[in-house]
Amino acid sequence: MKEKNNQGQIEFDLIAILKTGWINRKTLVISGIVGAILGVVVSLLSLDKYTSGSVIIPNSNEDTSVNGGIASLASFAGVNLGGMSGDVVPILMYPRLVRGIPFMKEVMNSNIVYKGDSIKVIDYILDYSNHPKVRIKKYTIGLPKYILDLLQPKADKEPIEYKSDQIVFLSDEEKIVYDLLNEFIVIMPDIDEGYVQISCTMYDPIPAAQLTSIVSNLLQKRITELKIEKAKADLYFVEGRFEEAKQKFNDKQKELALFKDRNIKVATEVAKIEENKLQNDYNIFYSVYSELAKNLENARITVQEDTPVFSIIQPPVVPMEKSSMSRKIQVIIWTILGGFVGVGLIYYKEFRVIFINRWNQIK
Repeated sequence: MKEKNNQGQIEFDLIAILKTGWINRKTLVISGIVGAILGVVVSLLSLDKYTSGSVIIPNSNEDTSVNGGIASLASFAGVNLGGMSGDVVPILMYPRLVRGIPFMKEVMNSNIVYKGDSIKVIDYILDYSNHPKVRIKKYTIGLPKYILDLLQPKADKEPIEYKSDQIVFLSDEEKIVYDLLNEFIVIMPDIDEGYVQISCTMYDPIPAAQLTSIVSNLLQKRITELKIEKAKADLYFVEGRFEEAKQKFNDKQKELALFKDRNIKVATEVAKIEENKLQNDYNIFYSVYSELAKNLENARITVQEDTPVFSIIQPPVVPMEKSSMSRKIQVIIWTILGGFVGVGLIYYKEFRVIFINRWNQIK
């Protein structure tokens, strides 16, 4: 299998290497069979996965002609300004937004239809999804709690909730579901094309499509809220000032009308001065009221203009084919891996002796 040249270096004979493998072919066959058996076991234990996807395009109502012109000029210089826009939340931030705990809690508390019943996503994942992590947690570490929950009356099973405006609290079950949802949900933004792809992978095709729809709708809702947050705050402020000005204007209008009614036949200078004063106050309040009315309409228009419009290119579809690797391919891959392990074992034994001898020869 080896020859020694004049310089004392070892040369390997390819034919000898191949013959060594042929002589030890029994080891290769056994390792291949073991790999195939492991492949069958793994394929039987693994669950089928189904992936549903949706594609949306966030359209901005803002005038982006200036930004578009700058971007087109920059493209000639090889500079990519794809993220430059007037959007409050660029599409590159969508994955981080979805993976946020507040967003995931909304997803958990959303309802899906499973076997004719409307249940929350968190209840479906914990009770029906058959995810390995849920089963391991439920029947090993969480087995005592699971037994106590079964024995405990339903009236005593009310969870203790911690509520705070500044702190987000996750229970043990919510933490498990939060980690699983991060595995199930994938958000892939494309800056160049300007679209966002949403995909959800689960062990049941219908819940996978429903979860995709929930994530898509909640994402559009959240982006809309963030986009018009400032415009809505301005609108609420203007509405408050408008109502105050309206009330003051109405009061001053009544006061002026009552004064005129009471002094309809009075022509004294004092009455005229008082009437002029009331008239001037009326005019001022009317001007303020009229201006705020215009500002209120502008604020309402701004809210409408800032509200983003999402174009749904591809709605969620119930997947008909499995997205996970087929069992046949799994068995083939494990068989090949077993063969490689056998080859490694054979030549490890052969070359280990050669390596040790050569190592000992070098002073």
